[in-house]
Amino acid sequence: MSAITENPRGGCVLAGINSNLSAIGGVCPVFHSGPGCCLQTSASEQGQSGGKNAGFVSGSSIPCSNMLEKEVVFGGTNKLRTTVQGAVDIIDAKTFFILT
Repeated sequence: MSAITENPRGGCVLAGINSNLSAIGGVCPVFHSGPGCCLQTSASEQGQSGGKNAGFVSGSSIPCSNMLEKEVVFGGTNKLRTTVQGAVDIIDAKTFFILT
């Protein structure tokens, strides 16, 4: 008998990239996306690893610009710039990657 899986535990492309980056020491991903993307990526990686992640920055500590419709239409460069500057000021990473 077949069934529909409503909440699969796999992630999107951003989740895969974030997972690969977590294998590199001292790397901080910065999400330039809506708040749902960062939340779902964190949820998928936490669910698959039993709540553990080897990444330098993971889960709710990943910086995200939390773009809304206004930024999608009119541009979100200022919001991204502010998010990256805040991440650089707070997180002691060697490298920052912007994921969008």
